[in-house]
Amino acid sequence: MALCARCTGIYTGILLVLIFLAGHQQLGTRRLPSGMSCALALLALAGSGIDILLANNLHCYPSMSWLRVLTGLWSGIGLTVLCLPLFNSQLLRPRSDEPSSPFSLRTLLLLLFLALPLTGLLLRLADCSAGIVAVSAITIAMMAGALVYIFAVISHALLTCVRAEPSPRSALLIGCILFAVTTVLIHFLRAT
Repeated sequence: MALCARCTGIYTGILLVLIFLAGHQQLGTRRLPSGMSCALALLALAGSGIDILLANNLHCYPSMSWLRVLTGLWSGIGLTVLCLPLFNSQLLRPRSDEPSSPFSLRTLLLLLFLALPLTGLLLRLADCSAGIVAVSAITIAMMAGALVYIFAVISHALLTCVRAEPSPRSALLIGCILFAVTTVLIHFLRAT
């Protein structure tokens, strides 16, 4: 793969959850999943750490590309399931008709199971140059989108200190500006 296998898995896992939420019209969910779903999301999130510990640090088995992609996918799913509602609760106003969390235990198990064939697809795409370009472009776009969203949440939290009701659009604009400035600074620092 042109990019790190685990990172590709993480950002593809994030994209998988966002597509699921968009399909259910709940991208703005502010509700955390129930106790068992939360525990499963934490376990999925820990998958990459466990793999790194066992394969790289303790040398229990050789590091395998398919396992890095799979644990990355699981980590991306777990991360999004746990963090997106927290970020949304900072950025979006509560609704009186807020539905319950879309992440039931069954749904979360389905998303984690979907990671298995998706791992095979990503590894197949990595075998041809057009696939490498496509997977790399999607991964880079997801990284940029995730950073812009995180910067927007931080901006919104900071704007809340200044104004009682800051607009999510202004926070998103500031998030985009912060992302652009950060990208230019990183590029400049790496060039010197």
